[in-house]
Amino acid sequence: MPLSRRSPTIDALVIALLAALAGCAVHSANPFVQTDPIAAPPVPNAPDSVLERLLSTAPEGDYLTPAQIAARDAQTAHGDTGAWHLRRGNPKYKEVALTFDDGPHRESTPSILAILDRYHIKATFFVVGQMAAAAPDLIRAEALAGHEIGNHTYHHVNLQKATTVQASEEIEWCNREVESIIARRPATFRPPGGKYDERVMGIARTLGLATVLWTDDPADYASPGTDVIMQRITADVAPGSVILLHDGVDQTILALPPLIFALRNQGYEFVTVSEMLGKLGNGR
Repeated sequence: MPLSRRSPTIDALVIALLAALAGCAVHSANPFVQTDPIAAPPVPNAPDSVLERLLSTAPEGDYLTPAQIAARDAQTAHGDTGAWHLRRGNPKYKEVALTFDDGPHRESTPSILAILDRYHIKATFFVVGQMAAAAPDLIRAEALAGHEIGNHTYHHVNLQKATTVQASEEIEWCNREVESIIARRPATFRPPGGKYDERVMGIARTLGLATVLWTDDPADYASPGTDVIMQRITADVAPGSVILLHDGVDQTILALPPLIFALRNQGYEFVTVSEMLGKLGNGR
């Protein structure tokens, strides 16, 4: 369906239709169990003019800090959405989640996968739909290695600047792209730049996705140096930390082995974000 401005009533109808398409990803007993759905329909292309406006608002290098996310998190009325929202895992468990945004990248993803395999770690990759379409073999490699594949929109846009229909389609297109590659839809979603509000989180939930943010951001995308990346993470890490890293950054690859060693030396275990979500309980 084309991206366009429509009335709230039509927006609601469109989201309901998208939700029906996404129904196979929603499980009342455990929304994070993924099953093999029907084959995904082809992903449509956004009109160039609309896409250009959306991409002009993309938050490349413009990420909310952990403190800003915590403040926004406190202001967002989650209601009964605890199982559909994660910023920090249950502090009762000494575990962390490594997450990698913005991939896959042919130059870096294989190196990240090799390091994670060497240390027997499962991570979460929040992939961009158009990047997945360009390198489906890397998405399959991530999935076959047991890593979680999360949704990071199709074009990496600021969803707060998009209409409800535009935001819904950006998320759903990424769902369909991943589904067409590995025969299952993502269960988790991360808004680019951490730019979210109740509307964006509601759209994601309607499409069967839990919104995942982060507690630790070393700003590795700016290549501050491997020592700086290490120091920023290890200084603030705590039980339940969700660590934001980026696929496609050479310094992140260099920092990854010593970071894993340092965190394990402190007694931390590594889990996926869905594993964290499953342990939230009353500890959130």
